[in-house]
Amino acid sequence: MLHPLEVEALKEVASSAGADVKRLEKIIDHRLSFDQNKRVVKDWLKAEGKAVDMRSEMVADKELSEKMIGALQTELGEKEAIKYNQVISKKADIDAKISAMQ
Repeated sequence: MLHPLEVEALKEVASSAGADVKRLEKIIDHRLSFDQNKRVVKDWLKAEGKAVDMRSEMVADKELSEKMIGALQTELGEKEAIKYNQVISKKADIDAKISAMQ
């Protein structure tokens, strides 16, 4: 399944080639990987007579990588914070029970 950042990267590639981004949304298959979708988009652009600029494609790939790393780090940080809070609350409950027993 495609991440929203990957969809944006595909749109940037198509946009830089001068393609209609609204039509691109019908081309993108969210069940496929990013690389598979990129191949489909490039084939579609060739069929439309649009040239894919390798430089813009590489820039989009690099920006996507940076954004994905940031998004994954944020997501992992949020999950770790939730786990930490759960452990802390359990610890407080256990400490309270121990104090009550003494």
